[in-house]
Amino acid sequence: YIYRRSYVADEGYVKWELYSILRSNDYDYDVYGRGFSFEHMHRQDFGVTLKANRRLLLVAAPFADYGNRGDVDLREHFDSNGVHNEGLGKGKVYAFFSQPHVQVVTLQSDEIISFGSFRLKFDNNLGVVDDLSDIIACDSTAEAFKAALEKMSTIGEVEVERFESFDMNSNPNAYKIRWRVSFISSVADNQPPFVPIWHGSGCNDCSELKVSVLSKVPPNIIVQTTQSHEKYTQEAVIQ
Repeated sequence: YIYRRSYVADEGYVKWELYSILRSNDYDYDVYGRGFSFEHMHRQDFGVTLKANRRLLLVAAPFADYGNRGDVDLREHFDSNGVHNEGLGKGKVYAFFSQPHVQVVTLQSDEIISFGSFRLKFDNNLGVVDDLSDIIACDSTAEAFKAALEKMSTIGEVEVERFESFDMNSNPNAYKIRWRVSFISSVADNQPPFVPIWHGSGCNDCSELKVSVLSKVPPNIIVQTTQSHEKYTQEAVIQ
């Protein structure tokens, strides 16, 4: 069983709730006895040991390779369990992965942006109004961007990738810097989008974003949600 903390907006508190039930692709049981009313679970000891790294979860099942005599997709009405699950001593490790929420922050103009800074914020997340990041430089590295975001009180851990491009055929915004943000800690069904603010657009302590005098397009920032959070699914089996 996997539990998660969720914020109850109407009540203003955080609670623990059952989030999902993990089962491997070897999960099986038979139905027989007393008019086919008893469920006989195949013992695999799934979940006896767990290891987690960010969105990856490894689940051990020391008796999972037990010589199942049935079909995992069918409910047999006879004993199809292994002859001696514990005695065989053959197990498996199952790898589960949960896709995180992903948002892409794009700073763009028609010319290279040479100076300036901005912030990102959540308008209202987990009961916190105006949860602000640290100041973010216009040419911020992925590491500095991550550090600025993780100063926000409701964001937890994120992973950031940075991409820069200049395409004269991409009018009117030929110059773009993109930061792809994966929300590693968030397991909420809905992740509010970042709200960008900069000098002249809601941020009084940000430096003005500057471009060449030849520029005809003021620098601007957009945020796009490209991936929503998904529950854990089995990705691989290790024997």
